[in-house]
This record gives sequence, structure tokens and C-alpha cells, in this order.
Amino acid sequence: MAKKGGDMTAIFTLTLAPSLDSATVTAQIYPEGKLRCTSPIFEPGGGGINVARAIVHLGGHATAIFPVGGATGQHLRDLLLEERVTVDTVEAKDWTRQNLHVHTESTGEQYRFVMPGAALTDNEFLQLEQKALALHRGDILAISGSLPPGVDLNKLCRLVKTAQEKGIRCIVDSSGEALKATLALGNLELVKPNQKELSALVQRELTQPDDVRAAAQHLVDSGQAKRVVVSLGPQGALAVDARECVHVVPPPVKSQSTVGAGDSMVGAMTLKLAENAPLLDIDNNGVTMSDVERYVITVQFEEQSLTDINELNNQLTRGGFSLTLTDDQGKIHELGPGSFGLISTLDEQEVEALARGLGAVALGAEPAVIVTRWEVWQKQNEQLGEADIEQRTELPGGEIHAAWHIRYAGHEIFVKCDEREMLPIFTAEADQLELLSRSKTVRVPKVWALGSDRDYSFLLLEYLPSKPLDAHNAFLLGQQLARLHQWSDQPQFGLDFDNDLSTTPQPNAWQRRWSTFFAEQRIGWQLEMAAEKGIDYGDIDLIVDFIQQALASHQPQPSLLHGDLWSGNCALGPDGPFIYDPACYWGDRECDLAMLPLHSDQPPQIYDGYQSVSPLPAGFLDRQPIYQLYTLLNRAILFGGQHLVTAQKALEKVLAA
Repeated sequence: MAKKGGDMTAIFTLTLAPSLDSATVTAQIYPEGKLRCTSPIFEPGGGGINVARAIVHLGGHATAIFPVGGATGQHLRDLLLEERVTVDTVEAKDWTRQNLHVHTESTGEQYRFVMPGAALTDNEFLQLEQKALALHRGDILAISGSLPPGVDLNKLCRLVKTAQEKGIRCIVDSSGEALKATLALGNLELVKPNQKELSALVQRELTQPDDVRAAAQHLVDSGQAKRVVVSLGPQGALAVDARECVHVVPPPVKSQSTVGAGDSMVGAMTLKLAENAPLLDIDNNGVTMSDVERYVITVQFEEQSLTDINELNNQLTRGGFSLTLTDDQGKIHELGPGSFGLISTLDEQEVEALARGLGAVALGAEPAVIVTRWEVWQKQNEQLGEADIEQRTELPGGEIHAAWHIRYAGHEIFVKCDEREMLPIFTAEADQLELLSRSKTVRVPKVWALGSDRDYSFLLLEYLPSKPLDAHNAFLLGQQLARLHQWSDQPQFGLDFDNDLSTTPQPNAWQRRWSTFFAEQRIGWQLEMAAEKGIDYGDIDLIVDFIQQALASHQPQPSLLHGDLWSGNCALGPDGPFIYDPACYWGDRECDLAMLPLHSDQPPQIYDGYQSVSPLPAGFLDRQPIYQLYTLLNRAILFGGQHLVTAQKALEKVLAA
């Protein structure tokens, strides 16, 4: 799922009692005997961890701070990294706990076996506390989940109080004495009790809506919390701050499970809070995300099922999401805004919604299970006949992936196909194109579909017939790139996920200093990749230190970069210039411009157009050889030959400056 707009505030979560959650299915549960179960599915667990996961699923960025111990802790950390969640961990002596969820086929009942959290020593808690208190003023710290053995309320309150004194904005998602004690400190950014928990806080039963509102308002008026969001189950959520009270009610759809809904709700609200969104948006985003987690709907395609499904779909659409349905054959279908239909009846708007995979991601499904028209066609399914495909042409030049141009139902589609293992590569490309598209500054191909079957993965994009840029459109592209680099307000350098520069892996871990990011994750990384191939360019540590010192006084505003802006990745389409095949990250805008002189066929008017909108700062030409070095090293690794010599000379020139 994708967040609308840019994230302005860094978000961190703290989980003191994380878990490795395993789920399985058995026919029925009975005493004694052996219960035959399916192969387990493992997922990360723990309040703050799930808050961070929800934020990342929504297109935001969050760093999860938590302790890890033993093999279960390592497994937990690996799962989060696979989901592109940034982690900051403390090694613990005790193994991370493992919980077990069992679903019974005969009754549909779920059993949750929750183990006690691993005990934390004083030193382990102190290390976690130090990480949390290292945040910057204005950053958000969401503390969620239960307290493990070895951590009492005094330690928790000390952490929260010290964080607030440093200007860190604290959210506490807990219950009972932990919530009561932290509220007593005052000035919490947000709390999310349910109706029962709020009743316990005010020590009286709250049965009427006015009673709930008055109790929440009291927490705000007394200075205990700036915002109180009361979770009301099927009745949605009531949100109160010093200025207003809002109530968002979800559509009346039968819920299968509420597991994970609360953490997802906090994640969605935290993301809006980081954007300084109004209270209504915070509440609506939380309720919508909670619904997506709760309403994992399995239906047969029957008329009487459609009313409630459409109501839920309309609600999700207003929140910026789309809905995924699973039929009785286990196939997942995604619907477009405000409509219901089988795959055979999907229109352009619905295919476009399906392609983004928003609903499937929200429901915890991998893009691999999204059923698209392309997959149906590939399998020669009866729902899509050969007659619907008006043209199918294999395209030359597919050095990396097989590629086709197809015309289907009047639409021009560019198809990339490769082995199933390439799905993460296609997913990253789709995410980057969507990110560039959200800027509304440059033209990129629309993402139509993404998925895989048993053997192959594929990416469907809008097909744009292209030709080289002329002088006029090169000038326009330069202006568009300048506006792209001005878009949004990102405080750090990097990206929520790693990607690729051509076929070379490109790390994008978030960092606050540009000199460190570029020296380590660009030049240092390329030199290490070269060394692995037997290419020796000298002492890597010394070169990295030199680059870092050369850029030490240059701290630019992070800009969203295309990342691989050579002549083969920009062209003139039917409605003007467009760019494609990105290697995005937030970096120095000069990096995109530094590539232009490396290509004799790149029109110089791109530079002229850029300068007309956003002139480059003094020192650009001095830094240009450093930024070009990244591309030249990559070519040396990929192609060898004369590129090795070119990269060597470029490195010597930089080091001699």
C-alpha cells in the first residue's frame, strides 16, 4: 500500500516483548493423541513491531527497536528485513518467545497460545532505552505491547518521561497499569484505549456514547494526552483532541478475526500524525487500516454477498485503499473503487487498482497470489480467450528480462517476464514507478499488474511508443526533473527498501548525513562488489574515508532521484518526455544531473531546462566527478573491458583532487 504525500517526521517503535508467531491449521482439537497440523507459517509479532510493519505496508518508513535472543530472535529479525522494515536490535540473553496460533477446520475456532516475554536484564533494557533516547527532537516514538519480566512500570515511566524532556513525541499503546502510569506523566501524543480499557481508566462503566466522549475529553483536558482515540469495535473509533471530536464508523461487514487490527490501527494513525494531518484523517486512516486487517473475507461469488462487500469497498476507497476477495478456489481477486466483478468483467480502472496490489498487501498476502488478466491469459484460462489479445510481439533488447508488447482489449501493455524468483525485483520496480508517479512532476509508465504463477513472475506496464528526445522536450524534461527534486520533504537519505542499479544490488539504508550515505552505500559498496569479482581498486576503507571527507561540508536537502538517468532510460512518448527503469532513492539532486555528461547522445537542453527552474549550487562541478564515479564503477563491474580502465582513471582523478 502507498502513503499519500511525503513523510516529514521520523517514526520509531519500541517493543519490549517481541515474539516469533507461528500459525498452523488442524482438523480439530481434542485431548491426548496426535493432532496433525499443516506446515507452520511464521510472522513477526509484538505490538511495536506490528505498528512498524503497518507503517511500511502503507508506504511509510519506521524503525523497529526491540531485543532479540537466540535462533527465534534471528528468525524474527530476518522476517522483518524481508518485509523491508528497518530494525535496530539489542542482543538479549534469553531466546525471543515463540507464540502459536492454531485454526481448527471443523469449527473455525482459533486458539492462541501466548508465551511470557523473554526476561530483560537491567543492561539489556538500558541499551534499548539508550536507542530510544537517541532520537531527535520532534521524532515519534510509539511504545506498544506488554512488559516482559525484568521491566517494571518505573523503568517504563522513566523512559517515557526522559524522552518527552528531549522533545520526542511519545505514543503509548498499552493497557492496565502501564497505560495509567504513562498517562499520569502527561502530554502523550496519542493513546488508543478500547471502550473497556477507558472504563477502567476512569473507574466507571461507560455504556453511552456521551459517556465515552466525556471520558476521552477528560484525558485531553487534564493534559494527560493530546489525542485520545477510543476503539469501539464494529462501531469504529471516536477521536478527541483539544479542538474537536470525530467518530468514524466502518461498514457493517462480518469480521472473521480481530487479531492484528489494533496494531495496524496505531500504525496507520501514527503515519498520519507524522504528516501533521487533522484529527479526522488520523481517525479515518486508523479505522480503515483496522478494517483491512479485520475483514479478511472469503466468499463465494453469489449475489446475496455483494451488498456488504461493496459497502466495505467504498469505505476502503475513501481511505485510499482497495479490496481483495478470495473465492472458494483460493484465488485472490482485487476490486477497483466502488465496484464488484469477476476477473472477466474488470474494466481499465479496476485493472489499474488491481495492479497496485493495495488490498492484497493490506491483507498480508504476497503479490505472488494476485490474479491478473495476464496470469489468466498465460495459463490459457477460459475467462480470457485468445480472441481478446489483438497483438503479441516479443521485443528485442531484453538483456535482463524477456519482454513483450501486447494489445489487449484496446490497451497497449508492456510485459516483463522472468523466473519466479525475480518477483521482488519487479515489486521494487513497481514501487519506484508508483513513487515517481505520486510526485506528479514527471511522466512514468503506469503500473498495470504485478504477480507470479508457479514458475514465472511478471510485471505489466503501460506501453509507450518512444523515440529520442528532441531539444524542446529535453528542455521540458529538465524542468520536470527539477520539480521532482523539489517534491516532498524527506529528512533522511535512502529508501524504504533496497533496489538495483541495472542488475547490481543497491543498498538504501536510511542515514541522516549525505557524506556518510554516499561514501559507504554508493562508492564503498561498489568497491566491495568489484573486489568480490577480483577487481582491485585499492584500499576500500581509505577511499571511503576520502569520499566522506570530500563531501563532509556538503549537506543537501534530500531529493527523490531517478537514480539511473542515462539516455536509455528517458525518451519522448506520445504526450511528451517520460522516464523509466528507475533506481530511486532520496539523495543529492546533483547525482541525477552528474550522469548527463557521461552520454554524448543525451541532449544538453535537459541541463538548460533544469537550470531554468532550480539552478545548481556552487561546487556542483567539483562534486560531479565523485558522483559519476558511482556509475562508472558499476559499469566496470557489469561489463569489464575498457570500462575497467575508465573507472580506474576516474577514481585516480577523484583521489588526486
